[in-house]
Amino acid sequence: MLVEQQALGFDLLWLSNVQSAFKNEDGLAHVQGLMDACADLSFGVITDTGFNPNWYGHRNLDVELKHCGETISPVEKHFGNHKVFLGWYIPHEIYMTWGDFRNNIDQLYQAIVKRCKSVFDKPVTLSPFLFWIAIIFLETFNTMSQKRKQPIGLNLLSEAALTSSCYKEAANTFRI
Repeated sequence: MLVEQQALGFDLLWLSNVQSAFKNEDGLAHVQGLMDACADLSFGVITDTGFNPNWYGHRNLDVELKHCGETISPVEKHFGNHKVFLGWYIPHEIYMTWGDFRNNIDQLYQAIVKRCKSVFDKPVTLSPFLFWIAIIFLETFNTMSQKRKQPIGLNLLSEAALTSSCYKEAANTFRI
């Protein structure tokens, strides 16, 4: 499958939901095989940081960071020094945030980025919804900002120290 992707011009493998592969030696061997195949084809690899399926509901920073650590630690240990490992993807996708949820997501992103960079200073990326991006950069929804007396999302990107943000709907990557 990588050869076909390469023929189409792709050179990046995005591993998502890999935490289940870290539960046994066979899973680790499979991921190692993918990493080595990517090296043979000059692909880069990014992997997600993991997440609790109810991360947006429980809003418990410690619980979520523990869950993410269960993915981040094995990646660091087994693949962090692999020449094709390029960095991390935070899969906690959001739409708009304010109030307590905004405070939680601001803290969560900052803590995940800090955790990711604590061992390997690799890029960390996020993929918010395009509608949310329009709010951040264009501030076209002034009534929402005015009602809450705060810009929606601006501090998230600057304070979290994210390296990049991938806008799926725009099919492009922008450097921050």
